Amino acid sequence: MYGIPRVIFVPGQGLGTYDWSDHTIIIPAFPVGGNDKSVSYALGTFRWDSDEDRKLKTPYEQQIKENRKKSLLALAASFYKDYSLWMTKEKRGYRILPRETHKVFVSMFTVRAED
Repeated sequence: MYGIPRVIFVPGQGLGTYDWSDHTIIIPAFPVGGNDKSVSYALGTFRWDSDEDRKLKTPYEQQIKENRKKSLLALAASFYKDYSLWMTKEKRGYRILPRETHKVFVSMFTVRAED
């Protein structure tokens, strides 16, 4: 959207997030659930908020049955959680996500050769 966001560490406890108004990834000094989880949540919020072309939002909402009836906030929170699991567990070989969600993430994040 605006290039690579800056990253700042803030005092406090919680999960990382993305501040779209300042184009900043915010990581708490004392992350809940570990550094990997906190950073992956921050990256998930960044990817969701910067998806102006809806290349992530549309398939995530329309191709996963349980997401079709969710509000925008519930959909975003669900994406952050699933993205964190994808980055921290699935990429290491553990099958955590439901089959339907796993297939959508594979289609969204698989590197494709240019034609």
